[in-house]
Amino acid sequence: MRQVSTQEQQLGRKIKLARVEADMSQAQLGKAVFESQQMVSDWENGVVSPRAIALMRVAIALSKPLDYFQV
Repeated sequence: MRQVSTQEQQLGRKIKLARVEADMSQAQLGKAVFESQQMVSDWENGVVSPRAIALMRVAIALSKPLDYFQV
């Protein structure tokens, strides 16, 4: 099993916080950014990091500047 990096954990926490502030479920965010609910869960739990295009879509969907997600 792959070890989760601190940066992935920090990014995941930021995605989750922004999603909760936007009052969106993981499924709703996934649909908005063309990803599955499981992928959003994996991002939030630091299992994987979103690719650049996905992170840009997340920022737009959650009304956050892209640099909000910088870790």
